[in-house]
Amino acid sequence: MIKGGIRIGGLSRISGFDGDAAAYFDRAGVTDATAKSQINAFVVGIKDLGLYNDMVSWPLRSAQNAGTGTTAYSLGGLGTFNGTFAGATLPTWNADGVNFTNDTAAKITTSLAQGSSDDINIFSVVECNPYVSEANSICGTRGGPGGSSAGFTCAQNWYDQGAETLIWLPVGPTEAITTRKTDGSFNAYTHRIAVSSATKTAGIKLNTGAESTASSVQTYTAGENFTIGSQRPTDTSASLGGKMPFLAYFKTASLSSSVYTLYKTTMGTGLGLP
Repeated sequence: MIKGGIRIGGLSRISGFDGDAAAYFDRAGVTDATAKSQINAFVVGIKDLGLYNDMVSWPLRSAQNAGTGTTAYSLGGLGTFNGTFAGATLPTWNADGVNFTNDTAAKITTSLAQGSSDDINIFSVVECNPYVSEANSICGTRGGPGGSSAGFTCAQNWYDQGAETLIWLPVGPTEAITTRKTDGSFNAYTHRIAVSSATKTAGIKLNTGAESTASSVQTYTAGENFTIGSQRPTDTSASLGGKMPFLAYFKTASLSSSVYTLYKTTMGTGLGLP
């Protein structure tokens, strides 16, 4: 920062904000002062954790993103992967997060592609509503023949079985299952997809609880492009069926619970996270 609040490396109009946060405000058209403060604090905290360059995220509360239109702007150093609203019924902006209508294939599609040897962690914050008639999918890249031999799926309620992370492998999925919530409250799930070694491991945990895991020794193939609110860009059902305030994709083998605390006290303020 130099005299007059001009930030070295660009963005000359904002004093006191991190440069990457300020660039996001410009790109997404964020004008709300409280939202700016929350996003800035999150960005600074993620950088302190050394995770910013390994992350792409989508702040989905209306004041924290465009709040109108069909583009969900991305935030993070992994790259720019703005999302596009899609589906028979498009997702809708809401103060507490984008709303994905169940069984209408409401989703946000992106150009983000996972490499077949990329270990990743996905941090999702979702409204946990009851199971309807299809899986309450949070995100995924599911693809391949029959949709069962490539990529992964993260779900808040997988066909009324529980919250799951599934790695799709040639001989059946590897499924990690943990507690599901169905009372409409907001909660965070961390989904781990570890595929770089011979043993492929799916992991999932609720908020800051213990991780549940499942493992298998099979070949892993990356699926379709990353999709938010559904398990793949071509799905015609199985949308989340509720609001999603935030989702982050981390290209890293492990993720600290500090991310949950950071989000809860910054961009997640007012959601009632436990």
